[in-house]
Amino acid sequence: MTRKWLFNDLSAQGSIADGEAALRLFEPLLQLREENRVAKQLILCSRSLHAIELLNTTNLLTGVLANNSPLKTLLLSWLTKYGPFWDDERVNNEEDYFECLGSDVTDQGLGEAARREILEQMTSCYSFEGVNGVFATSPLEVVHGLPDEPEAILPIENFWDIEALRSEIQGCQPLPSNWGEAVSRARDDYPSLRISTQVERQISAEPFSQNVVERMNVLLGILQEFVSSRDNGLNTVRTNELVAQHFSGGKALFSDESLSNKTKFRNELSFLDPDNQGEKEFCPYHGKIKTPQYRIHFVWPLRSEDEYLKVLYIGPKITKS
Repeated sequence: MTRKWLFNDLSAQGSIADGEAALRLFEPLLQLREENRVAKQLILCSRSLHAIELLNTTNLLTGVLANNSPLKTLLLSWLTKYGPFWDDERVNNEEDYFECLGSDVTDQGLGEAARREILEQMTSCYSFEGVNGVFATSPLEVVHGLPDEPEAILPIENFWDIEALRSEIQGCQPLPSNWGEAVSRARDDYPSLRISTQVERQISAEPFSQNVVERMNVLLGILQEFVSSRDNGLNTVRTNELVAQHFSGGKALFSDESLSNKTKFRNELSFLDPDNQGEKEFCPYHGKIKTPQYRIHFVWPLRSEDEYLKVLYIGPKITKS
């Protein structure tokens, strides 16, 4: 899975005098985005970043618009038009309240970074140093839930030095631009999974979505770890932890179909088995992607003699009422 960096809105609040000062602060980041195509894909901001207040009582958008710097167009194109914006692939969380340093960051980059941290996605943030260098440190601690009774305290890897960020991004692959690239890369990244050759056909008619690819990789990564955590086909402590965390409970990422769905959709939930040409495998067990509703169906349970887990379907939810 490719790491992404979310801009820390909080680091720009209360520390920028005016539009000219804002452009100076953003200049190194804008230059990195212009010189590196991967950086332009992997550094995300919120759709509301342009509305943060400056010290001269105006907001970032108004302050930048009043400036004649050639950087103005680059900054406004990023913040108001083309992004990428993490809001477009926002992670859902039922207990959706996050704080950092006593400030509500639920709808800011740090809040989203924390939501992705909960799901074990590869996410960091980029910050301006802030007043007295308060954001020139890593990790930044984000409190999930009310501070008096927190659900968790999440450490978020933080970058504030542009050269350190440039060095990290140089080692990253560009994001896939179509389903074929995404599935091919998944086969390389998760060698303990046997992803059916039918998957590209199953998904090819759907609009390409980076959000689906991101969530697909989270689910496939868990399945990969499940298989590789076993010892000679037997569950280890880590295997059992993964089952308890992701395969049980009302919010489980992986589950079986209901009995009624198994009956009603039996044919639709039977997929070609890559190891048995022409034969179909009934495959109701699945991983869930909520937005949009996609499913990953795989052969379950895994037998002790199985060296890999077969993924037979990736595509839109089949059992819609």
